[in-house]
Amino acid sequence: MVARFWSVLFVGGSRRTQSRHIGWRLASFFFAACLCANLKGQFAIARIFNPSIKRSTQIMSGSKYTVYGGSEIDTLIESHMNKLVSAVLKGGSGTLSAIVLGGGYGRGEGGVKKIGGKDFLFNDYDLFLISKNLSRKEKAKQNAAFKKVAHNLSSEFGIEVDFSPLKNESELSSLDYEMVWLEAKLGHVVLWGNQNVFDRIPNWDLKDMPLEEAARLLMNRGMGILLSKGRLGHGDEDAESMEFVERNAWKAIMAAGDTHLILNRAYDSSYRKRLENFKELPSGKDCLAPDFGAFYAKSIGYKLLPPENPPSKQDASSLLAKATEFLLASQIAVASRMAGRKMELKDLADCPPNICASKGFKGIAKNIVLNAMKFGPFQTPSSFLKHPRGRIFAAIPFFSGAVEFDPLKLSRLLGLRGTETDRTVLFNALVKLWERFS
Repeated sequence: MVARFWSVLFVGGSRRTQSRHIGWRLASFFFAACLCANLKGQFAIARIFNPSIKRSTQIMSGSKYTVYGGSEIDTLIESHMNKLVSAVLKGGSGTLSAIVLGGGYGRGEGGVKKIGGKDFLFNDYDLFLISKNLSRKEKAKQNAAFKKVAHNLSSEFGIEVDFSPLKNESELSSLDYEMVWLEAKLGHVVLWGNQNVFDRIPNWDLKDMPLEEAARLLMNRGMGILLSKGRLGHGDEDAESMEFVERNAWKAIMAAGDTHLILNRAYDSSYRKRLENFKELPSGKDCLAPDFGAFYAKSIGYKLLPPENPPSKQDASSLLAKATEFLLASQIAVASRMAGRKMELKDLADCPPNICASKGFKGIAKNIVLNAMKFGPFQTPSSFLKHPRGRIFAAIPFFSGAVEFDPLKLSRLLGLRGTETDRTVLFNALVKLWERFS
């Protein structure tokens, strides 16, 4: 049959007739291949060829993307990725080198929520868009367009779709050591494009995870704590609000545990491996409370398989209080290690950490420019040399209630002119700063 196919394809007829037959047969063959791929539920564009799946851990369940899900959730995810790839390529196929799924689903450790025996997605989709060779202006234009695509897909899928800002493929080899890029390198799915694109990312050692990454993680989770406190303070008791509080509380608890793993050079990109490593840490080290280990294990369990029903307001409040306690203790631990001396929460406003991935002169120059653009020239010399994220990190204890509320210090910390006494105005300024530099 194979011989007959080749003989029909290449033998007989005039050159013009032969060329016409060859063209029609090749087109028919390609169409049939695409049709079969679609019927099998493959990615219509990206999975005509199998995607590259690179992960640091072996998946223990039958699911390719989750720990506790089944084939149905895989089918749903692949349907979403099919639509996502198509939508992205409509806006930038000529400028992209690769579309990559990272995060929990890219590592094969995505969360699944089981309701009535049926699996539902629980985590966000974290996507990396890698461009060919775009200028800064071109990337800014494309990022704005892809932000709209992400918004539309989020509404359609019912979960958040997050696209990283565009990076040229040539830039990957010179990236600063950041948690998000190392985790993506160790576990991802290339949906479309260069299957080996992340080979360019430096081979950083997980044990050398920078302390700045731990501080940045605590900063982001600390803001989640504050936003959750706001929900409870407004008297919200609906299921969506209680789940919001619960989710952010467990995220903060996980961040506290991850911080202590980083401090002890035991961090890992896999949730389950982190838990194994945490159990090996010496007890009572780095201000860890005796009951923290059990909470850290539950935070990972929640990430992978959350409960079906939201908590009561009382339970959510109790969990948030615990999460706040653990997060603040971790802030002290990482700030003290970065400063090389024992720190207290009240000291952070006067000496915020420099949460910048760039080192040396590059980092200093970057910080000066960011501070000048955001806060103007009327700042203390020392504040110019540190990344604005340190200000957010240092403000969290004031709004959490752990440190006496000081409008003067907060106004200075947040770069406000004069002294603002309205707590709501100060908090809104903090949120805007976080949205800009998270």
